[in-house]
Amino acid sequence: MRTSHVFVHVLLFECPKCGKPVSTHHTSSDSNLELVDGSAHDLTCQCGWSGSQLGLRARRHWTESWPVPASSPV
Repeated sequence: MRTSHVFVHVLLFECPKCGKPVSTHHTSSDSNLELVDGSAHDLTCQCGWSGSQLGLRARRHWTESWPVPASSPV
């Protein structure tokens, strides 16, 4: 079976209410951090806070190459 790769963007934010970590991830065919940094991300914390923050506000942002079977939708 053939595989291709996508990029998983992982963003780690700090909850503005309690300070706990809040993470989100997105898949993309591009590893460019700037596209994801400029986008708004809907977040929900364990403390009950929810809101939207720009990727630029993330404390950490990284990408991972992720194998995907060629027949799977991305």
